[in-house]
Amino acid sequence: MILRAGAHMSQVGGSATPSPRLKIPDLIACAPMFALLGMTLLQPEQVIAARMPGGASALGQWLQAIQASLTELYAASDVVGCRSLTLGLGPDGPIDFWLAAEKEQPSIDEQAQVKATVADVPAPVVTDGPVALALVFSVGAEAPAEAQLAMPEAWRAVRHAAGKSLSVEEILARLQADRS
Repeated sequence: MILRAGAHMSQVGGSATPSPRLKIPDLIACAPMFALLGMTLLQPEQVIAARMPGGASALGQWLQAIQASLTELYAASDVVGCRSLTLGLGPDGPIDFWLAAEKEQPSIDEQAQVKATVADVPAPVVTDGPVALALVFSVGAEAPAEAQLAMPEAWRAVRHAAGKSLSVEEILARLQADRS
């Protein structure tokens, strides 16, 4: 059976029976959503460009693949809210990925799922030092359309322990040293 726009029949046991008519807005309202709100370079553009031999093209492809993976991950989720995903890459591959939120922190399970999902996406080659950027996105049908970049808890802890302002590179170096 082929259904055309506006059709409201379903096939049950070989016979066509009427089904409740769902309008597109109803489908959108009940569907979990992922919306990329923005991307922020956490270092000057010229620093990132010099460290990524593949340039903007490699970075763009990686970010598109991450967005597709996160869309799939959150499609089956009941999570609602805004998130910031900070991505750290180094010459030896990914340094780490940190999920944060403006209000309460994402659950440990959500953080683990996002990290595993992003880790499955092949990262672009980085040379001569680390690269850091962040994605800000919303999830869920009731999520706000705007959000601020949220600093990951691990970054806050490093900055607090230092007792002074640190550059992104200093934060990444300390986080990388902690993992070793």
